[in-house]
Amino acid sequence: MLERVKSISKTIWISIAIAIILIIGIIYYVNNKKTNILTDDNINIQFNGWNGEGTATYDSETVSRQMIKIMAQKAKLGDYLTSEVTSGDISTNSEQFASLSDEDKDKLTKVNRWISETTIKINKESDLKNGDKVTISLTTNDDKTNPIKADSKSYTVKGLKKVKSVSTKSILSQLKASFVGFNGTGQIILSSKSKQLNNESFIVKKNGSLSNGDTVKVVASNSLFQKNGTKYTGSRSVTFKVAGLTDITKMTNIDAVQKLTDSLVNDQYTSNDYETYTNTFVNLYAIPSLSSDDTDVDSSSYNGTSSISKSVEVNDKTAKRIFNQKLSIVALYKVQDSSDDDPEYVTVTINNLKYKDTTIDVDNINTDDNSSVSTISNSLYTEQHNLKADGVLLK
Repeated sequence: MLERVKSISKTIWISIAIAIILIIGIIYYVNNKKTNILTDDNINIQFNGWNGEGTATYDSETVSRQMIKIMAQKAKLGDYLTSEVTSGDISTNSEQFASLSDEDKDKLTKVNRWISETTIKINKESDLKNGDKVTISLTTNDDKTNPIKADSKSYTVKGLKKVKSVSTKSILSQLKASFVGFNGTGQIILSSKSKQLNNESFIVKKNGSLSNGDTVKVVASNSLFQKNGTKYTGSRSVTFKVAGLTDITKMTNIDAVQKLTDSLVNDQYTSNDYETYTNTFVNLYAIPSLSSDDTDVDSSSYNGTSSISKSVEVNDKTAKRIFNQKLSIVALYKVQDSSDDDPEYVTVTINNLKYKDTTIDVDNINTDDNSSVSTISNSLYTEQHNLKADGVLLK
């Protein structure tokens, strides 16, 4: 027997050794080979949208499903548990996991570890233009046992639609403006037959304090110029010349109105045997009413025109509907009591006055229901400032 072994040639021994090495190598390769899942069929990358605004998407569900399938095969996980992992219905801290055998727990733990350390990223998904490079990369945290191959694949962006250029002037030129209210406290009304402009909001910083002759700037909101596939060029604002506001300062019977407020303050502060009052007129203001129901102005807290929104909606008739040519008159007086060194300041307010043909009909005013006399809580300067901000100084 020994002689037979000795008789085997050296060449045959070498061949046997090589065969054994190859078998071991094949077994090692099979047990440790890594699979590339970043194939064109799995990724199925798609480019959509417009040039410069394009998006890139890939089939993440297919890639994930293929990844879990390969990992499950490597760990020799059964079909049922593979399906549960793929659907996300089982995890290592679930009740179902606790009921598994120790062998299946080890397999599932291994698969979950591989999944958690495998990361797939796309370097750019939006604002793409034709010719850009998009790279999808996969990393495995350098785990030698992970059966998924770390790799990357690049694609050239193509097929994005051409962006259309539109002048903002072609849109804003369809906007019309009219004005309502009193001079100095006027409001703008925006209108348009364009469906694109209907109900759009514009910013008018001076709205509520407009005067005839003003040049008012109307600024469009960003939403008006955010249509996909469209590049807007030009100014995003338009200007209008204010006209048509009623000028209260041209009231022809201001003295008659003051005479009425004089009588009201004198009725309130009438001298007698014990006290002597000196009532001195200071200023007279007109405060526009903001609605037909606004029949009572609180002279201690004016919020008329200063509360008007600076955001104006196209084809909103609110301003026109509430303006009814009615106003309130507020007169400021200094009242000096002979028994007191310090004077007090009061307002005389008459509400619900109709202004027509440059006059107020003072002869038919019901002062019992529509007037009040109040001591001011602010300083004289603050009160004058507030009244002027919300109305018009007449005298």
